[in-house]
This record gives sequence, structure tokens and C-alpha cells, in this order.
Amino acid sequence: MKISLCKTEQDQLPPLDLFAFLLLMIYPIALITQLKIFYIIGLLTVFIVFLHTLLARKINVCSFLCAKSIYLFFCVVWISYKWALYPKETLIRAAIYMIFPWFFWLVHTLLLSGKRKWLKLALMSLPYLIFCIYIIFWIKYGAVRATSYVMKEEVGSFSNTAPAILLASLPYLFCFLMTDRKRWLLYLGGVTLTILIVFMSGGRAAYLMLLLALSSITILMRRDLISGLSLLTKIVVILFLLACVTVSVLGYKKTIGQVALRFQQTEVPQLEDAPTRGEVGDYGRLLMYYAGLQVIKQHPLTGIGFYGFSKYVEEIFGVSVISHNIVFTVWGELGLPGLLVFFWIVISGFVKLWRARASKELVKSEEFFFYSASFISFGVLLTHALFRPQLTNPLLYVVLAVAFSTAEQTKLNLMTHRAFPLPKSRMPVQRYFLG
Repeated sequence: MKISLCKTEQDQLPPLDLFAFLLLMIYPIALITQLKIFYIIGLLTVFIVFLHTLLARKINVCSFLCAKSIYLFFCVVWISYKWALYPKETLIRAAIYMIFPWFFWLVHTLLLSGKRKWLKLALMSLPYLIFCIYIIFWIKYGAVRATSYVMKEEVGSFSNTAPAILLASLPYLFCFLMTDRKRWLLYLGGVTLTILIVFMSGGRAAYLMLLLALSSITILMRRDLISGLSLLTKIVVILFLLACVTVSVLGYKKTIGQVALRFQQTEVPQLEDAPTRGEVGDYGRLLMYYAGLQVIKQHPLTGIGFYGFSKYVEEIFGVSVISHNIVFTVWGELGLPGLLVFFWIVISGFVKLWRARASKELVKSEEFFFYSASFISFGVLLTHALFRPQLTNPLLYVVLAVAFSTAEQTKLNLMTHRAFPLPKSRMPVQRYFLG
């Protein structure tokens, strides 16, 4: 069997763009069905690639060579079984989690091959899909955030997970809005719907991440301070108009007012003593922070095994909560090895994206905006990961795939002249944002 180390025409995998597109598009729907559809399609792509490997007698290992740290992190997830407090739970969860390493390999391999059209189509379509689901929930329950046990059984945490996906895709939507003349109206609609979805979600972290994303876009997707401030002013105007529309149509108390009230009720974590149920609003989150610190203190080197946090908290406090903080997850569950590999991924990811963005050959090109969007999205995802689980967010692996394909892809762009300068003739909305 031949091992393929490079991207030649003969070594190309079968066209898997469709499966990558379906996995990304089906994920929001699959959230409502405990991700069953997502896993089914993922296993189908595994079977197809395995069949192709047998028939072609070739193995493409380019992704493994370009992203060693990421695959090492996935290995640590399995290795944590050796020291897990709840080995059965860790084994089951690690097996289920392996769909995301597969998704990363699929996206990374496609990006290394220069295939992005499927990604643009998926990111453009996601806001419309999620907005339709939001409207269905709003018509049925009068809200998208669970307000009753019956609604929570059906909706679950969709009001939080859906904005987490869209906020990571927002910088890309701005990127495509600025550079794609043919579909600018669809991208503008995607940006608008993303902001409306965040307003409807009632999530505090979502509101904060929206501000972080928009402010980062104005700073990093412009080359000078004056033009950045001009873009910021335009975005603030649009944001204000959308907020007015949302409040007038859906009501203040069910949108922005709900979030303002939750911010007022936010409790500052007191990590010295365990929280009590009598504390307002954030008992589960306060308990998570307290228990996470205890896990790190008791098991700083080995952790308690992947996905053991929920069972650990349930045994001690009688409440099942998952870790909402990426540091507690990788350190408390995967130990010091997981923490070190995680920081290796974060630092190298940011460095790769910044170098690609700062490349003189790509300045004022489509690639400059694409890598700027990836850099912003990575920052939004990691910041959001301090308050919400992100290891099962597919956009995280999309951005990581972009980051760990930058060096190869930049060389390919320069060799084939694919770092196109922006078209001189633009639609009015593109001139509005670009100046």
C-alpha cells in the first residue's frame, strides 16, 4: 500500500466536499436529536474513505504531518482512560467524540487540496437554517430559551449552541460579503440573521461574543485606524437598527431585557466554599467553577479522565453539570499532558494565522480577509470556551483546519496566483463596508 505525502492529482481523495458540507449543515438539526444524524453521516464518510483506501491502495497522511499537535490531543483523550476515575464513562465518551477528529481530518484534507467552495456555501447557509429552527421554536413556545421542563426536553441547549456556531462563522460572513460580488446579498442576509439570532437567544455569553467579534472585525479586517473606525461606526448603526427591530417585533422582555436581567443576577464565583442552591440564578455554573478547581487541586497531573467531570460532580453534589470552561476540561479531565498539548495548539494556531494574514503578498487580497476572519473566529471560539463547552463545536475544527493548512495553502496561492486582488468594481453594500 502506497503512502501519499503530497497533494498530487493522482493522490486526491474522492470528492468528499458534499459530506463535509452535510456534516456542517446537519449539526444544528442534529443537536435536537442528540446528534444521531451527525454521527450517521460521519460514519458513512468513514466507510467511503476506507473503501477508497482499499481500492486505490493509497493512504493520504498529509493532514497528520501538518497537524501533529491536534492529533496528539485526540490521542491524549484516549490515553486518559488509563487514569480515569470512571473508565467506562471515559471509554464511551471518547469513542463518541472521535467523530470530531474525523471531521477535522476531512475538512483539513479538503483545505490542503485547495477546496473551499463547500465551506463558503455552508457558512452562508447556516444562519438561514438556524433562523428557521428558531422561528419554529418561537411560534411553538413563544421563546427559544427553555422556560419549562417540556420545552427543555425538546429544545435543550439549542439557544446557546446555535449562537456559538454562528458567532464563529460571523467573521467569515463579513469576509465573503466584502469579497464576493455574486452572492453579497446572501452574505448580508447571513450577517443580519446571525445578529438577530443572538438577540433572540437570551445568552449572556452570546451577547458578549457578538461585541467581541464585531469589534475585532473592525480592527483586524482593516489596514488603518481611520478606516477601521469608519467601519465600526457603520456596524454600530446596523446593530442599533437590528436591535430596534428585534425589540419592536419580539418584545424587550423576551430579548434584550431578558439578558439584561440575567446580567444583573450574575453571581461572582466564590471558589473557597461550595455554592448553595439558595444563590440566585447561576447555581449550576458556580458549582461547575468550584468543582473544577477542586478537581485540578486533587488531580493536577493526570486529571480524572475524559468526560469524567459530570459524574464526579454528580457523585459529590447530587447535580449533573458538564464543564463550561475549556481550562477545567483539558486540565481537570486530561491532566497536565492535555493542558500542555492544548496550549501548544492554541499558540501555534494563532501564530500560523497571524503569519498568513501578515504576509505581504496577501495584503489587500481575498486571502488577507480570509485569514483575518479565521484569526478573529479562533479568538471568539477560545474566549467563548471560557463560558460554554466548545470541544463539540464543529466550527472549532474548521478554524483549526484553516490554521494548520495556512503554510501549505499560502505557498499554493502564490504559485498559482490565487491571491486575487479585490475587484475594483463592487456592489454598493461592499463599498459601504470597504469604503
